[in-house]
Amino acid sequence: MTAEIFVSEPNSNIQASCIQLLEMLDSRYPESYTIRIIDDDCRVFESPEIQLYIWGKRKGRFEVYRLPTDGEYTKRLVNRDVPFTPKR
Repeated sequence: MTAEIFVSEPNSNIQASCIQLLEMLDSRYPESYTIRIIDDDCRVFESPEIQLYIWGKRKGRFEVYRLPTDGEYTKRLVNRDVPFTPKR
């Protein structure tokens, strides 16, 4: 198992910067690899442009895992009957 960190400097359009990063990741790894992205509540993955790229143009290539928000943690701690289900 390996991990790499990529840093990119966003241009004025955050969606365009994100797509550039996704394209760079896509070209860097063999087609048989699944690229997993950890989303720490970044709203850019909710934009139509990114949705179209990840789940339209490159469906199956990327998996996006959303980290729970503070509110989700609080609900789970206060009420243990509330099941915790990670968002994808």
